[in-house]
Amino acid sequence: MTSSPPCKDGDSQDRRPDLVQYRQMLATLDPLALPLGGATLAGFGTDESHYLPTWRHLGAIIGHKNFLFLADCQASSWANRAMIDREGGIYCFPLAMNQPRPKILSDWIVSPPTIAREIISDDAEATDEPIGCGFEVP
Repeated sequence: MTSSPPCKDGDSQDRRPDLVQYRQMLATLDPLALPLGGATLAGFGTDESHYLPTWRHLGAIIGHKNFLFLADCQASSWANRAMIDREGGIYCFPLAMNQPRPKILSDWIVSPPTIAREIISDDAEATDEPIGCGFEVP
């Protein structure tokens, strides 16, 4: 049995070389879900290099960088986060859970790297119990 050459647009996860693969990016403005930008990308490759130009493009459309940029863990590379921070942006990305992150995070639960503080709701009364305890790492 011979195998088909991979599709130039990306390999089908269904093992169907006759189906063209692509990736779609969409940026919306909440709470309206108003589309601000989108891109259709080839099915092969990583998304990592597309997040920073997308963030810059959205800043140009909106007219400022004072917006929360949400994306998946592929956006969370050190380079992407550093540039967005350096250029005055605000982001929220889950970290990719590749090594050694799971071990570091697990160790932090046992021994926090900074002082743990009580978390109190903004509308809490002085006598209300804290809703949790946590720490932050810059």
